[in-house]
Amino acid sequence: MNNELNINSNFFYEHITLKLIFYYILSTSDQEDMTLESCCSALNKELNLRQKDKSLVDEFPKEHPAAILSEQTKKISLSEYEKIISSLIFKLKAYDDISGYCKLKTIQSDEEVEDFVYEILFYCKGIDELKNEAEHNMYAMTELALRLSKCKLDNEAFKLFEKASNQGYKLATYKKIWSIYHGYGTEKNYIEAFKQITELRKQTSHPGVTLLLANMYYLGNGTNKDYIKAFELYCEIENLLPSAKYNLGEMYLNGYGIKKDENKGKELIIAAAKAG
Repeated sequence: MNNELNINSNFFYEHITLKLIFYYILSTSDQEDMTLESCCSALNKELNLRQKDKSLVDEFPKEHPAAILSEQTKKISLSEYEKIISSLIFKLKAYDDISGYCKLKTIQSDEEVEDFVYEILFYCKGIDELKNEAEHNMYAMTELALRLSKCKLDNEAFKLFEKASNQGYKLATYKKIWSIYHGYGTEKNYIEAFKQITELRKQTSHPGVTLLLANMYYLGNGTNKDYIKAFELYCEIENLLPSAKYNLGEMYLNGYGIKKDENKGKELIIAAAKAG
């Protein structure tokens, strides 16, 4: 084997190592400990164990996804594994600075594990890399679209969200619906947005999807106002998204969908403000 991994091999081993760590955290941690900081700690522990020819998942059944991935990581040298883990820790910290919450807390399927790994890895790619890969890769398309939308290039972003959505990437589908709801890069259409977000909600646990649907029930956009449904949805994600907690506070203050409780409402609004 060459002393240095090539770019494609490096990405491949970052991919499988991060998946290994995610499966480890999902299998061993309480929800409150499912953070990217915990993943960084697990990566350091994995490296320390690897120096002793061991792994975090040695006690896992051989058929467990993490155990299978661990066997694959043993194909590279310790020095290469150190570089992979160092790179992943850097990327997790970079992503954690902007994410606001950890999606590990809501993951319910292998597909969502895979998507979250790629979301982080592509978030850390340079713009030229994304442009080169966006022709054929739905993760590159979506990350590029997110950057375009931040620059107010909504028409170009919407086209990429739509293309990636057609390839089955649920984050892209959510962003496409978000664009339809707000009229970013396409005509605003509450009814169509409600129809699509209701269907997407059946397929993913993404808290942003839940939040958008809750907002539509709360405001009566694209559907009839339904404070009870909105309240139930906000409750599901109040510990993940400050905006959900804030809206719950408003509902308690005004008695929307729940018995009026001004003290509870103020408490939630203050907590939401502190959470950002």
